[in-house]
Amino acid sequence: MGTFAGSVIATRVRKSLNDEGVGAVYSDAELLDVINEAIEQISADRQDVYVTNTDITLTAGCEQTLGGNVIVLQKIPRNRGQVGNHLSAAVPAAGGTGYKVGDTIVLAGGTFTTAAVVQVTTIGTNGVVTGLSIVTPGSYSANPANPIAQASTSGAGTGPTVTGTLVANVLADGPVIRQVDEDTMNRVAPTWQSDPQSATVIHFVYNKDDPKRFYVWPPAAIGTTVRLTASEVAPALSALTNIISLDDTWVTAIYYFVMARQHMRNSDDGNMEKAGQYDTLYWKQLGAEEEAREKVLAQEFPK
Repeated sequence: MGTFAGSVIATRVRKSLNDEGVGAVYSDAELLDVINEAIEQISADRQDVYVTNTDITLTAGCEQTLGGNVIVLQKIPRNRGQVGNHLSAAVPAAGGTGYKVGDTIVLAGGTFTTAAVVQVTTIGTNGVVTGLSIVTPGSYSANPANPIAQASTSGAGTGPTVTGTLVANVLADGPVIRQVDEDTMNRVAPTWQSDPQSATVIHFVYNKDDPKRFYVWPPAAIGTTVRLTASEVAPALSALTNIISLDDTWVTAIYYFVMARQHMRNSDDGNMEKAGQYDTLYWKQLGAEEEAREKVLAQEFPK
């Protein structure tokens, strides 16, 4: 995460172009657009400048799609448990009747892989539930609505409802996931794309020629969660006062890029020469010396 705002780049550009004060040629909106273009271009040219590590819930099945900001998938290092919520607190809303201390109650409602279970800890007259403890917190992708009814009980009681508090599960590291190529999967496990689904991924297949798609084996079950490392386009600025998400080491590259674009606006030879010089500096700042040399040769010896 950087510490410089877009305004730092805009001010430096305006000083370099003698475009300060009243009557400035380049508006804030125009400079903002070019700075965002620079951020996007740097993210693409150096795919190590904005790398994210995100826990994602896979689509059920083998084929998976990456989000719109992802440039290239770097790795899927490990499984990460299951996304969902669990019951963290439970108190009687309506006590029902006929319960004994120690009876368990399975809660109804919601969408879950495991339903929450509570146990009666205290009762009143006629077996009315007055206290509960949590036996199984459950795992929910959609929470049950309060008050939560009883689905079943180990005893003979009827009619209770529970006010529950559900909070997000804490994801924990699971088994490592290894990348394999598609030819290997086709040779070793010809039916790999249609094998039974599993909540634990063992391998993933990815081809950079199809950068928005990857495949997992075994095919993912509903709710399967993995850690994903990807190169992404750094977030655009909505205003020059926003902080640039790229590390501060790339501020100079952004400046060179913006200067090149602003000189290219004017078509006279002098400005085009300056545009080429700043473009070369941009590539050098990115560490792409070979690309920079090729650009210089192309300018000096045009075909």
